[in-house]
Amino acid sequence: MRLDHPDGLYDPDAYFCKLAEQCQRIGHTPFNSLSQTVIKLTVPGVPDIFQGCELWNFSLVNPDNRRPVDFGHCQTLLDSLQPLPTLESQHRSARVRALCDESEDGRAKLLVVNTALTLRQSWPEVFQAGCYLALAIKGKQATCLCAYARITGQRIVITVAPRFLARLQEEAGDLPLGEKIWGNTTVDLPFHQRDNQYTCAFTGKILKPQQHFSKWRLPAAEILAEFPVGFILCERNAIQ
Repeated sequence: MRLDHPDGLYDPDAYFCKLAEQCQRIGHTPFNSLSQTVIKLTVPGVPDIFQGCELWNFSLVNPDNRRPVDFGHCQTLLDSLQPLPTLESQHRSARVRALCDESEDGRAKLLVVNTALTLRQSWPEVFQAGCYLALAIKGKQATCLCAYARITGQRIVITVAPRFLARLQEEAGDLPLGEKIWGNTTVDLPFHQRDNQYTCAFTGKILKPQQHFSKWRLPAAEILAEFPVGFILCERNAIQ
């Protein structure tokens, strides 16, 4: 039996209108890519990066992602980030925060890639042989964060990666930063010792854990005050 095409089953104009609205909604949250990137560069295993994907890349699969790469442009953007580690923490934090307001050029993603790869070169044992420890999240937005630590010897690297950012930004109407978004959300530090010092790898800011009974936690609002993902370093033997 032949069935006629179900014309009129849906309204194409209404469909494309809703599709455009959804694209606009998620298009304002490119920071999901930062979470994917920092996780890829810090979980156990060897990270794989397509040439040119150090910046935003909206290609699909082959052959779209095989287009020629403008390495000169990438180098210019990378050069603009090189002075950051030489700045004092307050100015460095302000510059890093500005990358979120100027996110179109992709330097926010490039900062994550450059910072993580530089640390992998400096602390190879953490990423080659370090254990993986999932960290518990508590508080209002606990379901919107994942966090874990890579640990070997006296060195600890903590990754904090948000998810569901479109929903968060839709509720708060702002960038996914600070107390307005994260409220009382915290990341547990089961390995904490009183003299441990935690440093944000992006801003150089010292993060201060809070004690809750016998446990220690880092506030998500402090970790994610200037940048949408967290990348935290602790070298215990340097201060003990």
